[in-house]
Amino acid sequence: MVRPGLIVGPYDPTDRFAYWPRRFRRGGRVLLPGDPADPAQFIDVRDLAQWILGCAAGRHGGVDHVTGRPLPFGAFFAACRALVNPAAEPVWVGTEALLRAGAAPWMGVPMWIGAPECAAVNLVDTSRALAAGLALRPLAGTLADTLAWDTARGGPAPGEEGLTAAAERRLLAATA
Repeated sequence: MVRPGLIVGPYDPTDRFAYWPRRFRRGGRVLLPGDPADPAQFIDVRDLAQWILGCAAGRHGGVDHVTGRPLPFGAFFAACRALVNPAAEPVWVGTEALLRAGAAPWMGVPMWIGAPECAAVNLVDTSRALAAGLALRPLAGTLADTLAWDTARGGPAPGEEGLTAAAERRLLAATA
């Protein structure tokens, strides 16, 4: 039984992950949610699929949490910025300020979870899956491949982006 975390990568229509490299590419002031030390945890769909196929081929059975290792949001955003647009200006806005400004606590900003009761969702123990051969590609590869896919598709449909530019400006203004 596979219990995946947040699944990301090329062909993910949710725009939770693709939003970030696309947003950094646009440049300017980039709203970063929460605190740089807040955890983020996700898995590239290709790593998940490879691991599941290996299990189905008889390598492993049981119940496993299958996602990436937790990493600080600050490290995730730094990787996006370095890969896409080092000139982009990161603007950290704390969780309490975002909630006061009306941001939805469950991914009102892509990949951000402001609901305290859900804090553990980005701290899942994946040691069993890792011991059973789960291999995780470097973050830069997932970011680059996702951005390439997102660019080739022309980005999300209008109104489907993770956070509209207008909503980002409103949150930045409300929390300044």
